Amino acid sequence: MASNRSSAITGHRVFAPFVTWIPGVLGSLANIAAIIVHCKRFRKNTNTVQRVSSIHHNNGNRLHATPSYLLAHLAFADLIGTFYMTAIAAVDVYLDRQSYPSNDRSQYYQWPNSSFCAVLRFLNCVSTIASSSFAVLIAIERSKLILHYRALSWQDYRITILVITSIIWMIAIITASIVTILSRTLTRIPFDDTYDVNGLCIYLNTSPEILFYSATCYLAYCFISYCLVIIIYAHIIFTLGWCQQSIPSRQHHSRNDAILVRNEIRPWLIFFAIAIAITDATTWLPLSLAILLQPMEINQTVASLKYVSISVILLQKVNMAIHPFIYSSPISNVNNILINS
Repeated sequence: MASNRSSAITGHRVFAPFVTWIPGVLGSLANIAAIIVHCKRFRKNTNTVQRVSSIHHNNGNRLHATPSYLLAHLAFADLIGTFYMTAIAAVDVYLDRQSYPSNDRSQYYQWPNSSFCAVLRFLNCVSTIASSSFAVLIAIERSKLILHYRALSWQDYRITILVITSIIWMIAIITASIVTILSRTLTRIPFDDTYDVNGLCIYLNTSPEILFYSATCYLAYCFISYCLVIIIYAHIIFTLGWCQQSIPSRQHHSRNDAILVRNEIRPWLIFFAIAIAITDATTWLPLSLAILLQPMEINQTVASLKYVSISVILLQKVNMAIHPFIYSSPISNVNNILINS
């Protein structure tokens, strides 16, 4: 007997392709394209960081506000997240189209305990932590460009940036490994549990200790990271709007030059980046707070937030599909004032 079950992720057959396949597939393609583009730009600028005041003009590159090295790392971190969403959507379709007796739902119960689901859980954690970290680095880089633009050669901080990016990936991998190992060794999803709750491989119905660890890691790392992004971009907006004299770093610049530089900055991109960071920071917040505030009734609380958790994971992956565009867009139209500074 064929299954008549609707999509386990959305609860509806019609909307399932839009909320699972679109952010997964299109986000993956967008991030792959971003990685290719920024790797090519990075190879064209092997001696200097892609900064407005230090880039070579005859290399055929479009002037950029952020080093392609960081953008490529961010795109790769987001690619891991969009791949996770694509894999979840594919498994959901596969299980939905399987034929099995009406009283046999073992396939749905086996999936949350499978090794592939554990791998996806690991990839999702790595992607979330790494993406938030690189968003902070990019925000700092753009703040330095707009408010303190000085020529910095690639040799000046090549080792530092390599060490920082390596540490970010190590933290993401170690944290995700602990969560995944604890989930695999200490918890088995009961056979009578529902696929709807655990189909996204975020293991909602698990031990309070694991959920507490996951929520704490999120609040202590990702939430703080995106709050830093918001503060940095807000500082840029405040400085450009109320402290115009802080932009010129040379005495020969006039107030009109400062106003011209301020007008050349694209404020809508900064506001958009703030909106994306706010969304990233708050997506997991309700679920994490519910886990931390009600540890004695953890299973009932999390189960009641099933659709909240599903919305959270989908919104997060939609943002990861948008990241390549918002963070790759030049934040300023380069002019002679900046180049000659």
